[in-house]
Amino acid sequence: MGKTARKEGDVFSKETRLIDAKSIKGPRAVFGELYPDPIRVVSIGKKVEDLLANPDNEDWLSISVELCIGTHISNTREAKAFTLLSEKGIAKGVCRVTTVLDYAFRAMELASSLEQEINEASRTDALDLLNRQRLP
Repeated sequence: MGKTARKEGDVFSKETRLIDAKSIKGPRAVFGELYPDPIRVVSIGKKVEDLLANPDNEDWLSISVELCIGTHISNTREAKAFTLLSEKGIAKGVCRVTTVLDYAFRAMELASSLEQEINEASRTDALDLLNRQRLP
């Protein structure tokens, strides 16, 4: 399996006027995308109220700040594992990912089980494998 991020960060959101949200230094938005007014601002690690109180702060460039309508967790630790459903490039250097949390652990269990079967099969004589072949 790939690397897993373990850092946990609180997720904050607040509905605010679009013009105020766009004044925050570094929010991730997509050019050409139509955003509703008011818009939901989502940030990880800093309260949206703090961002709005000091929108020009350069520190906001180092955290995730999104104009968003789809984040549904209150802390990144809730994600634990997720299943990637799709990834689509929507602008230069920007992609939209769609994920679900419900099936990720089951998928990892199945992958582990399959890996064990493959490891066992690689240590087994081919004739024994044919004799043990499972039928549907």
